[in-house]
Amino acid sequence: MFAWLHLHDYYSRPEMISFWSKITGIDKRRINVYNKKNTAIRKKDGYRGCILVRYGNYVIFDELMIIINRFFKFTEKL
Repeated sequence: MFAWLHLHDYYSRPEMISFWSKITGIDKRRINVYNKKNTAIRKKDGYRGCILVRYGNYVIFDELMIIINRFFKFTEKL
């Protein structure tokens, strides 16, 4: 399993990688970062980037569903 994190340049790359690693349980070394080009700076409070996770079988799919539920519970606390 690996992931791609889409971020604008003005977000802290190490901070966002740590955040998504904690939420997903994916090792930081397996999270790749794609720097999105800025059309205008409209920084949104609480925005943590967008992550794409690739997996190869149904066991990983089940794990991803657990991660998604954990993420929603985490964001409800914010």
